[in-house]
Amino acid sequence: MIKMLKTFLGRKNAKAIFVLEIGERYLKTIKFSANRPREIIGVHIEDISGLDENAIINKTTETLHNLAYANNHIILSFPRSQVTFRCFHLPTSLPQEIEKMVIFQASRYLPYPAEELITAYEILSIDKNGYAKISLTIVHKEAINRIIKILTGIKIRKFNIILNSYGLSALYNYINFKTTNPIMLLDVDSGGIEIAILWDKKLYFTRFFKLNKQLANWQGTLIDEVKKTCDAYLRETKGEYPKKMVIFSEISETAKEVVEILNNQSFFASETLRYSDKIQIAEDVKTKINNPDYSILSLLGLGLQAHPESLSLLPKELKQKMQLAKRNKERWRMFLFISAVALIWFLAIVKNLDNKARYVESLQTEINKIENEAKPLEEIEKKLIALKSKKGKKEYVSGMLLELQNILPNGVYLVSFGYEEDKEIVLRGQADELSLVFSLVSSLEKSKIFSKTEIKVRYATKRKTRTGEIVDFEINCNLK
Repeated sequence: MIKMLKTFLGRKNAKAIFVLEIGERYLKTIKFSANRPREIIGVHIEDISGLDENAIINKTTETLHNLAYANNHIILSFPRSQVTFRCFHLPTSLPQEIEKMVIFQASRYLPYPAEELITAYEILSIDKNGYAKISLTIVHKEAINRIIKILTGIKIRKFNIILNSYGLSALYNYINFKTTNPIMLLDVDSGGIEIAILWDKKLYFTRFFKLNKQLANWQGTLIDEVKKTCDAYLRETKGEYPKKMVIFSEISETAKEVVEILNNQSFFASETLRYSDKIQIAEDVKTKINNPDYSILSLLGLGLQAHPESLSLLPKELKQKMQLAKRNKERWRMFLFISAVALIWFLAIVKNLDNKARYVESLQTEINKIENEAKPLEEIEKKLIALKSKKGKKEYVSGMLLELQNILPNGVYLVSFGYEEDKEIVLRGQADELSLVFSLVSSLEKSKIFSKTEIKVRYATKRKTRTGEIVDFEINCNLK
């Protein structure tokens, strides 16, 4: 039972976590072990360019099957190119109030009714007045519903949707968690370039733009886009200019070209980080990670770090439904846990009672054994008691006779002395006068040895003899 309970409690940790990205060209899937620190145990990249929705569903189903998906939790990385990202202040720092305010703020940035938009936010800082500076992600419901349709089409029930930029920032914080100065992260993928600006470990700004190396002056376009990004960041956040540009060494050839161009412009000091030295990766997976055509940086960050509920891009109704299901599951787990503990406790009591019964039984066996061995001793003890009792009674009778000799008045003569054990003493005799009989009774009553008897004169009669009159008497001394 204890082993079953341990298995039940450890079941949650035994599962894996999947991170997916369904892009315009690639379907990217990474499988992580759920235990800490997390390890990358599976990677699969599939080209899905030109496929319709049903074909994408089939490809995703096949990929998850090959990676041994078993109703695990899935995090879907949502592309930066399909969202609007803004940074501003709100006159509150309470999450419940922020959630009500952001949906109305969202319709200011996109020309759609608030009910057609989905938002996610992160609190960046709180000032002394209790006002919060937040980053807000805004996306149209149709874009999210397309992803949800694909996931539900392959019967996935446990999932979350998070902006991929948070994965990029999470990866950097996972590897280099000490830096708090503003820094620029660069991620070059097959569809374009994403730039994320972090300050105090929080994502303050992010921007995506397409990169077409077939254009004659694509290098100049790249430089212009980076300048636009920095300018927009400063206008939006009123923050500090990034101190350096950070890239990861496990990047594509295109990414290395981009870094070289930006370094030549002396925009920032550059720093290169190697994530494969800080992340546990299964040996058979390492060769699948690096590829010149695509990037998996944001997927790595989403799988390595936990993310707050406020970053979820799920529709409000679905989010509430999943939260309710999660609470019910936790309640059910708690009920099973309490039931298991109660059962173990009950079995322990039963076992304890059984042990006690066995102990009492063994004691009774020993007692019976000792009784059999003690019977001869008991017989000897009874005989000794009887002998002692007889000896005591003999001594008692002798004491009475001696006492009678001492208290017997002159003129009184005992004819017989009768003793019935534990009942009475009978004294028969003769006296010269009747008064001498009562004098004897008085002496008996005063005697200590006769103090435990009730003395009665049964008879005292006169009788004539040749020499004169004598008194025959019988005195009974009943033992109390």
